[in-house]
Amino acid sequence: MKQKIKEALNKGYKNLGLSDEALERVATSVETLVTDETDLDAFVKNKAVEALMKFEQADADRKRTAQKKQGEGEKQEANTGNQPQNQQQPDLATAIATAVEAALEKKLNPLQEKLTVFETERTVNSTIADVNTRIDAWGYGKGYPKEMEKARKHAMELYEAYGKKWSADELEAKIKEKFNMEVHDKGIDTTQPFKGDGGGGTDHKSRFEAMAKRQAERQGAVAAE
Repeated sequence: MKQKIKEALNKGYKNLGLSDEALERVATSVETLVTDETDLDAFVKNKAVEALMKFEQADADRKRTAQKKQGEGEKQEANTGNQPQNQQQPDLATAIATAVEAALEKKLNPLQEKLTVFETERTVNSTIADVNTRIDAWGYGKGYPKEMEKARKHAMELYEAYGKKWSADELEAKIKEKFNMEVHDKGIDTTQPFKGDGGGGTDHKSRFEAMAKRQAERQGAVAAE
C-alpha cells in the first residue's frame, strides 16, 4: 500500500519536483492509516497533505540553498514564493490525522447514516412486535377481531404520522383507546377483567352483543314505565 500512496503523491504533486526520498518519507508516515485504495484520491487532494508536500518542497529548496551558501551566516528563503524561510514544519501527526479524516469522511458519513437508519428500523420493528404480542394475548381483542383490526390500523397510522417515536406502552395504549371507541356502542367496558362465556366457548363477541341487547331492552322497559 505504501508504494501506491507514494505513486499517488508523485502523480498529484509532480509539479513540485519532490525527490524519491521525500515521497518515501511521507508515504511511510501514512501507510498504516490509509489502507483503502478508494481513499487515495481524497487523501492526495486534502489541504493538509498539500501543505505537507509544499513544506517538503520548501525544505528541499532550503537544503540546496544552504549547500551553495556554506560558510555564510544567513538563512535563505526557499525559492518557491509560497513558503517563507523561517516557517516551522507542521506537526506531522496532526497533518496526517486531518488528512485521513478528510479522506474518509465521505465514506464514513454515509455508513453512519445507514447504521442509524438500521438501528431505528430495528427499534421500530421490536416495538411493533412487542405490542402485537400483548394485544394478541388480550381477551377483548380476541373476542372482537374485526374491531381490533380497525383499532390497530388507525393506531398504526398515527404511529407513522408521529415519526414512529412512541414506546411500546404508548402504542399499546393508543390501540386500546381506538378499540374502546370501536366497541363503545356495544356497551363493552374493557376496564373490567375479561371473562369467558363460562362454557369454555370462544364466541365472546356474540356473548357481549347479547349482553348489550339485554341492557338496551332493560333501558327501554324503564323508559316505558
